[in-house]
Amino acid sequence: MENNKNKQIYGIHIVKKEYKENIQVEEEKIEYMTYNEDQANEILQIFKQNEVTPISAKYIIDDMLRQKI
Repeated sequence: MENNKNKQIYGIHIVKKEYKENIQVEEEKIEYMTYNEDQANEILQIFKQNEVTPISAKYIIDDMLRQKI
């Protein structure tokens, strides 16, 4: 197995704002997602295209990484 000790690790921070009567903010930070920058960008693009919410983000990332996107 490759040694990842000195590698950069990537994560994402997802924020959803709703502007109704009050501004409602929902957010999720996933700090330790992958060592691969391209994979992190691919996940981010999929999230943008599918409008993934912060509440479901961890579950979706877990599924995606298990399937290796």
